[in-house]
Amino acid sequence: MRFLIRLLGALWLATFLVSAGFAWYEVHAERSRLIEDLHRRAALVADAVREASERLVARGARTGYERVLTRFGRHDRAIAIYDAYGSVIEASPEVKRALGPVSPLVTEAIQKNQATRTFATVNGRTRLVHVVPLQQDDGPIGAAAVLLDAQYLESSEWDLWQRTAVRIGVLMLLLTGITWILVRWSVTRPMARIAEWTKQLKTGQPMAPPPEADASLFGSLATEVTGLARTLNRARLAAAEEARLRLVGESLWTEERLKQFVEIRFGER
Repeated sequence: MRFLIRLLGALWLATFLVSAGFAWYEVHAERSRLIEDLHRRAALVADAVREASERLVARGARTGYERVLTRFGRHDRAIAIYDAYGSVIEASPEVKRALGPVSPLVTEAIQKNQATRTFATVNGRTRLVHVVPLQQDDGPIGAAAVLLDAQYLESSEWDLWQRTAVRIGVLMLLLTGITWILVRWSVTRPMARIAEWTKQLKTGQPMAPPPEADASLFGSLATEVTGLARTLNRARLAAAEEARLRLVGESLWTEERLKQFVEIRFGER
């Protein structure tokens, strides 16, 4: 039983380490793919919003931004348009009052006159914020921010880990069942047969080794037990013969008795 527990423990540990390693790699690769897809979508939408809103900001229009928001905004995508000072001109209703975390990114985009992006928590949800500067004569006159919902990244990662845990559990159960059957039919049962065979040999009954014993696994053991049984059988026959001769007043000279007699007679000479 201890052997089976140690074997199963080693198999479980190896299975867990290998499966967890591949799962981590799979989760990392899937997350990278999703993030790259988010970046690509955000860049495409930001370029479209910039083209649609640059002329409005350049001429200082007070209206017309609602059409841009309606055209490019969706339930999972919010839009915000800023002036040259980083103040909000217009934004999607769901994020209009929660754009504080976006302000540093907008200021950076306007000052450096280049696109910036990062993940931020806006209105209680994780979003990818992609900000592009609005330009006139190659100078910044404002900025447009696209906020894509990225909350599903965590849920997708968690779902993948859950599926991996289920796969590891099923794999461990299969390994446990297969290992138990193999150990029972290849080790435990043959060992019991060999033990019974050994008992029969000790009683002096010559028997062949059990046929189901694996020769590569139990061959040496069977050979040693057979030799030991033959030695015991010879010793038993010699003892019986000596006892018989003693009963009739005679002695049986054996190899061991001759050795002891010579040592007594001659000592170390």
